[in-house]
Amino acid sequence: MRESLLPIKISWKLKKEEWYLFSIIFIWLFLSSIYLDGILKKRLIFEALPYIIFENYLTVCVYYGLKQTVWNGKIENNIFVQSLHFFLRILGYRLLFSFISGFLLMIPVALSVNANSVKAVNLIFFLSILWISVPVYYLVLTLYSPLIIIVEDIPLIESVIKSYNFIKKYLKELLILSIFLGSMWGFAIFLNKVYNYPIKFLNFALLSYLEIFTVKCYLNFDKLKREDERNI
Repeated sequence: MRESLLPIKISWKLKKEEWYLFSIIFIWLFLSSIYLDGILKKRLIFEALPYIIFENYLTVCVYYGLKQTVWNGKIENNIFVQSLHFFLRILGYRLLFSFISGFLLMIPVALSVNANSVKAVNLIFFLSILWISVPVYYLVLTLYSPLIIIVEDIPLIESVIKSYNFIKKYLKELLILSIFLGSMWGFAIFLNKVYNYPIKFLNFALLSYLEIFTVKCYLNFDKLKREDERNI
């Protein structure tokens, strides 16, 4: 329990450079909310593609900047230039993860469509969920891959294997950490449903902080475990 909470203790306070990353996320959330509203109203799906690509690029920039502040204490390189080195690998992972997740989630729905009764639908849906639970579990074990790519600068497949081994080894501690962070994200998402612009600005600030705080927690967890393994 204490091992899970230590990353929280050392991550909540933002450094000067991390407030710079905070401002990047805040501005992007504000601009993207306007941009996405226009796309959704016009139903122009293809216009969302540049948004998705640029959002992934900014995510990599923030991850890389936080990796430097956690490991080096400050941002030493130009994050917008250096992040291009990791961009395609992380984008590839996120696209692959989204495709596999979507495919797995479609299985219960597709099987339930041909059912003849409500009971049959519920039974098929329940059995399908049980059936896909194993691949979903293995998929979850790959979630550290983007951070490992940035920390170790290794190929995508190797990062997936390392993520699998790392999360499996520290699953209990990571689960406790994720439940704590997930409760905070749940509150922020609830606030985001309030369509009141003063509150929305506060929520953008909260979401920006949570993005920094969450990534820092997982990076610090990774760093602490590496240090523990070196000291053994």
